[in-house]
Amino acid sequence: MKIVDKRTTQFTHYIGRGSAFGNPFTHLPLGATKALIQVAAIQDSVMLCRQWARGDRQFDNFIPPVRRTRLLEAVRKLPADAVLGCYGCKPVCHGDVIIELWNEMYGGKL
Repeated sequence: MKIVDKRTTQFTHYIGRGSAFGNPFTHLPLGATKALIQVAAIQDSVMLCRQWARGDRQFDNFIPPVRRTRLLEAVRKLPADAVLGCYGCKPVCHGDVIIELWNEMYGGKL
């Protein structure tokens, strides 16, 4: 499984906002994206996405819990050879969170 910039590389699964995989946190101004919560830096958005995806309940008043359920269901359906397309925010990307979750679900069998 790998993450690529959707603008320059073919991918099998779009993981940006608007998909079940979308990060509800952003460092960009609210309204510029479909994110629900603005944070100071991209690193914060990935860190908080990780906490939220792992079930941190502090976000339940801001992000509908059904959204986490949809994310986990979508991660569970990913094939091992999925190419995740997003906007190339590497070296830090919420796609890393998706891969971590997948690895945990499938015992690291990538």
